[in-house]
Amino acid sequence: MQAVILAGGRGERLRPLTDTVPKPMVKIGETPFLLLLLNLLKKHDLRKILLCVGYKADVIKDFFGDGSEYGLSIEYSVEPEFLGTAGALKHAADLLEEEFLLLNGDTYIDLDYKNFIIFAKRMNKVCTMLVYSDPNNDLQFNLKIDPKNMVEDYSKIPKSSFNATDAGIYFVKKGILNYIRTQKSSLEPDVFLDLISAKQLAGFPTKTRFYDIGNMDRLHLFSEEFEKKY
Repeated sequence: MQAVILAGGRGERLRPLTDTVPKPMVKIGETPFLLLLLNLLKKHDLRKILLCVGYKADVIKDFFGDGSEYGLSIEYSVEPEFLGTAGALKHAADLLEEEFLLLNGDTYIDLDYKNFIIFAKRMNKVCTMLVYSDPNNDLQFNLKIDPKNMVEDYSKIPKSSFNATDAGIYFVKKGILNYIRTQKSSLEPDVFLDLISAKQLAGFPTKTRFYDIGNMDRLHLFSEEFEKKY
């Protein structure tokens, strides 16, 4: 299955680290985060990769090339300007398969991807997102999922009625492009709210902790946890 990674962001909250490299190439120890993510996908037999790149795209392209050195097959979609997460996906339309995994290029979670894919195919929605649902977590909930595993509400502002967190990994049908109406737009929450209205956004609950490197604190946390485990 094709894995599409959104790796075009500048990473303003990681400056000055991102003054010279794009956010996914920030190093964890001596290794770029994106290489750790790609090695994780390869471990789960996901070797066909599409990287949606933008800011300092050549840094990523020069490092990975066609992916053969890393046991992968890598293609690139290069944004001419920052388009947002949904805009980047729309820009890559000609390279997308009919079904694919979509991952944020700053998020890491080691779980059974095969089970996630099987669940998503069974739900048969335009998009199924991985949702972190451990009530004893240190993360704020930003969505509500019902007993039938359908996402009922989504917001960047936490609400008392919410019971899960978007973990940044999605099983997507190419039909999602029909919900992206402008050249520059975000999946969160623009497209997701439209999918909820159409009853086309499902959620796969997990208690496996995910990590992201969106800011300095979370970068340091992931670095510490990764060093402990690996």
